[in-house]
Amino acid sequence: MSTLLAVAALLLLAALVVVVVRSVLTDGYGHRPPPASRPGDLVDHDGRWGAAAH
Repeated sequence: MSTLLAVAALLLLAALVVVVVRSVLTDGYGHRPPPASRPGDLVDHDGRWGAAAH
């Protein structure tokens, strides 16, 4: 009986993993670059702020 419960629990866990992975892959967000959070990302090569606004 405990073997049956263990197998059922593993199948349920596998099904939940499949649902979560499928949800994440099809959520519509795709890959997005991280925010510009370092000074090197915010300052242009000549020292001006707002390099990403060009």
